[in-house]
Amino acid sequence: MVPTPATSTLLVTGAGTGLGAAIARAAASAGFHLALHAHRHVEAAAKLAAELEETCGLSAQVFPGDLADPLASFALAEEVCRWRPPTHFVANAAVFPKTQIDNLASWRHADTTFSINCLSAMRTFAALRSHAPLRSAVFITDARAAGAWPDHSVYLATKAALESFVRSAAVACAPALRVNAVAPGPIEGTPLSERLLARLPQGRAVSQAAVVAATLWLLSDEADSVTGHVLRVDGGRSLA
Repeated sequence: MVPTPATSTLLVTGAGTGLGAAIARAAASAGFHLALHAHRHVEAAAKLAAELEETCGLSAQVFPGDLADPLASFALAEEVCRWRPPTHFVANAAVFPKTQIDNLASWRHADTTFSINCLSAMRTFAALRSHAPLRSAVFITDARAAGAWPDHSVYLATKAALESFVRSAAVACAPALRVNAVAPGPIEGTPLSERLLARLPQGRAVSQAAVVAATLWLLSDEADSVTGHVLRVDGGRSLA
């Protein structure tokens, strides 16, 4: 990866644990200052920020917020911009409830799912675009977004909507700002059935490191000719 200028700042949503925290760690190693958003894992994000400041010699700050609130995305962008205007953005925050077409009770989560997974990412991006010198943004979607998943229909719809938004935003923001997505397949360490693994051409789950590497590459100047693209890191799942 091309070395990151010392003035580069990355905002990662959902950065307290899991993939978001892994992206933050890799970005810190690449030289980014870090704005870490968290909601349910604020304490974990604070520990991560302290660790990154100590080990990487950079600035890292935690910004708590419930992205289910329509105003929280704008507030997040404003607070981060007052601290260090971001040059890069990763929209990672997401929830994963079941929503089944024939189970009306499961639909109580639908509005919140769309707010957190989709609308908050779009709102934060738009606010940053207006107030920060953004150069690259990456939205974390899902390799299944172009397919069907009856038990998680609303979740999948949020990811498909993000991919559509990426294409429109890439055109609207060119040439100053590149906008892309990374669509992971089943990631190691998550509950996976043997039946699912058998459908993967590579016969194994995707490593978290591979998803992180794809994200950091799209953020970097090495990908300066890539915009409006959905990079599927899925072990061939989308082909099966």
